[in-house]
Amino acid sequence: MRARPVAAALLLLLLVAFLPVGRAVGGSTAGQPNPLCTQPPCAPEITGWLHTEPGSTSFYDSNGNVVPLLGVNDDGLDFGTGNPASSPDSCGKGYGIPSTSFSDIASWGFNFVRVPISWDNLEPNAPTLASNGTWIHHWNAAYLNELDSVVGNFTKVHVSVIWDFAQVDVSPAFQQAPEVIQGGECEGWGNPIWLYPSITSPTNGSQLASAMCSFFNDQSLVGDSAPLPIEAMETAETMLAARYASNPTVIGIDMFNEPWFNSSCGTAKAEGNLLTAFYTKMGTAIEAANPHLVVAFEEPPPGLMSQSPIMTSPPSVPDAVYSFHIYTGTWNAAVPYMQAYLANANKWGVPSWMGEFNDFEAGCTGPNCESIVDSNWLADSNSLLAYCATNGINWSFFSYFSLGTTVATPVPKPEIVAQLRSFLPITTISSSTTSSASTSSTSKSSTSPTSVTSTSTSVSSFSSSSSQTPSPTTSSTSTVSTSATSTVTSSSLPSSFSTTLQPTSTTTATTSAATSTLASTNTPATSSATSSSSPTLSSSTIAVTSTLASSNASAFSSPTLQTSSATTPATSTSSSSTATTVSISGAPEFPAQLLLVISAVAIIVVVTLALLRRKGSAKSGT
Repeated sequence: MRARPVAAALLLLLLVAFLPVGRAVGGSTAGQPNPLCTQPPCAPEITGWLHTEPGSTSFYDSNGNVVPLLGVNDDGLDFGTGNPASSPDSCGKGYGIPSTSFSDIASWGFNFVRVPISWDNLEPNAPTLASNGTWIHHWNAAYLNELDSVVGNFTKVHVSVIWDFAQVDVSPAFQQAPEVIQGGECEGWGNPIWLYPSITSPTNGSQLASAMCSFFNDQSLVGDSAPLPIEAMETAETMLAARYASNPTVIGIDMFNEPWFNSSCGTAKAEGNLLTAFYTKMGTAIEAANPHLVVAFEEPPPGLMSQSPIMTSPPSVPDAVYSFHIYTGTWNAAVPYMQAYLANANKWGVPSWMGEFNDFEAGCTGPNCESIVDSNWLADSNSLLAYCATNGINWSFFSYFSLGTTVATPVPKPEIVAQLRSFLPITTISSSTTSSASTSSTSKSSTSPTSVTSTSTSVSSFSSSSSQTPSPTTSSTSTVSTSATSTVTSSSLPSSFSTTLQPTSTTTATTSAATSTLASTNTPATSSATSSSSPTLSSSTIAVTSTLASSNASAFSSPTLQTSSATTPATSTSSSSTATTVSISGAPEFPAQLLLVISAVAIIVVVTLALLRRKGSAKSGT
C-alpha cells in the first residue's frame, strides 16, 4: 500500500519529463485577423515565426496555435539581370513589384505572400577568389535594399513573407528558349548568367535540360573560376536567411522553384533522390543561419515531367513543408496529382502547400490566355480549394498581377478575388467599443450581415465561430454579394486542423444570396509605398455551381458556412470608430506551462500524503 503514492509520484514525474520544452504544442487555431481586413472573411494574422512538429501536417505559432497559410504570390522581383524595372535590360525586364500590392493583399484578408526572387538579381557578378582560398561574394546592394523595403512594407500591413528562389528556363543566360516552361520568353530568370558562360542565343530544350541536370548533380560549367553551383546557391540562400533572422515578418524560404528533369538525367527515382539530397543540404544550411524559418521543398510540376511526384522521401530538415504547383488545365486532371501529393505529406508527417495555381488559367497573364482558360474554371477552382480546405492544404494563388485593382495590364479580375476569399476562414468583425445593439446569439443566423443557409459547415478545415455587431455607419460603403450552390461528397477530416465539418456520404449546401454591407470610420494605415487607402471590392457578384464528387477523389468537404453572431437584426445600426478584432475558435488551448504547475502541485500533494501516512504508521507501531 505504501508503494502506491510513490509510484504515482514517479508517474507524474515521467509526465513532466516528457512534456515538450521550448515550443508550445496546442490544438487551438490562431484567431486574430489582419486589422486592415475590414471586410470578412479574413485569414488569421500570422504573428511571429512558425514551426512544425514531428508527425504533424500543420504549422504552429509560438503559442502552439495552428496557423493556416492562405495567400498569393507577389511576382516581379525575379525579373531582370540585376537591374530594376526602371532601367530595363535588353529584354525589357527588371525587378520590382506594384506598390499597390501591399495594401491590396492585406485588405483582401490574405495572411502571407510568396515573393519570387532570383539568385541572378542577388548576385549578378561572379564571386572572386581571395588570396586565402575563400570565395568573396558580391551581393547586389540595390536589390537587397529593395527586398528590405518590400519586407518593411509588408510588415506595416501585417502580412508575412516567404521568399521563393525562382527560376523559369533556368537563367537569363537562356534566351528565346522553345516552349519548355514559358515558351517564347526573351530570357529566362533564376540562376546567375555567370554560371553558363558558353550559352549562346537562341537556346533549345536540350540545353535547358542539361543545365538543370548539371546543377542538381553539382557539376560546374565554369571550371575553377567559381564555386560549385550548389555551394554558391547555398551561400546566397543562407545570406538571405541570416539577413532576416531577427525579423518575424519573414517566415520561410522556398528553396527552388519548379525543378524538372528529362530522361537523360536518370530514372524518376534517381532524380527524386537528387532533389532530396539538394533540399537536405540547402535546408540544413538555412536552418543553421536562421532557425526561425520554415523551408519549402518542391516537386516538379505536372506537365514539365512525365511523372510527378518523383520524391520518395522528404529532406532531413526541421520545419520543412512539402510544396507543389497545379497547372493542369482542369480539376479532373489535377485530382490524381493532388491525391499523390497529399498522400506523401501525410506519410511523411509534414505540412503541404500548393505554392502556385491560377484557377485553371483564369489568372493567366500571358498571350493567348483566352484560348487556354478552362471554360469551367470557377466550378473547378472551387473543387480544388474545397479539397485543400478538407485536407488542410495551405495555398498561394499565382499571382497578384492577375488580381491587382490598379494594374493596367492585365485587366483586373475581381471575380477571382471573390472566389479566393470565399475560401478564407469564416471570420467576422466585431467592435471593441460599446454599441447600441442588443446582444443575441444564433447559429446559421439570418440576422448577421452574411446570411447563410446550410446543411454542413466550414469553408476551411479549421472551425470558426464569430461574433458580430452591426457595421459602423460612414459615408464609405462597399457591398459584396455571393451566391453559391455546391454538391459534394464529404468525408471526415484529418486531425491537422480542428473542424466542424460533419462527414456524410453526400451533402448539398446552398448559400443564399448573401449580401454584406461593410463600413468603417477607420482608414487603414499604409506605407509610403502603398496607395492612400485600401481598395475594396465593390458590388462584385459571383455565382458558383459545382459538383465535386469524383471517382478519383472521394474525400471532399462542402464549401459552406456556419456563423454564430451577437447582433441585433440587420436593419439596426450602430456607431463605432475603433479597431476591429476577429475571433476564431478551435480546440481549447492548454499551455504546457500550466500543465507543469499542476503536475508539480500534484507531486507535492502525493508525496506529502505518503510521508504523513508513513509517519502515522510508524507512531502506531511504537
